[in-house]
Amino acid sequence: IIVNDASADLDFRVEGDSDTKLLFTDAGNDRVGILNSSPSTALDVTGTVTATAFSGDGSSLTNLNAASVGKAIAMAIVFG
Repeated sequence: IIVNDASADLDFRVEGDSDTKLLFTDAGNDRVGILNSSPSTALDVTGTVTATAFSGDGSSLTNLNAASVGKAIAMAIVFG
């Protein structure tokens, strides 16, 4: 399924059972919001993000909990 194949400035929204902004695309600004109808970056998520892996060097990450990062580094060293 292709949505907005004509590249018009038409936003697209997917509603959930209890949230009207489960997935929101801002066509005019080329942004996607998850639980957020006003995304301010390419991907703007309101809530916790869980992933099995990330790509890149992490140099632009912000708001990291130092204790959690230290624990993750220690585990990586121990378990390789």
